[in-house]
Amino acid sequence: MRLGIALVFTWFVFSSALVAAEAEMNETEMLQTFFEEEWEYGLKENPIKATLFGDLRYNDRLGDSSIAAIERRQSCNSCRTKLCVCIS
Repeated sequence: MRLGIALVFTWFVFSSALVAAEAEMNETEMLQTFFEEEWEYGLKENPIKATLFGDLRYNDRLGDSSIAAIERRQSCNSCRTKLCVCIS
């Protein structure tokens, strides 16, 4: 549960930072930053896929398919959708 709260908080902080940096970054740079963060998030959430892609940083983990993890990911998806709207 704490991990879920930490991840949601991280996304809120990231989205706040991204919106605050809008004055300094153009939309292309913001979108590139978003894609990079999204890629890293995907690798962390699915360590087996990361290993298949050749990223060995998460070899000591398995994916979490619990109800709490699914709810946390859904919450993060909602935050990311709002962030995409802010970028465009």
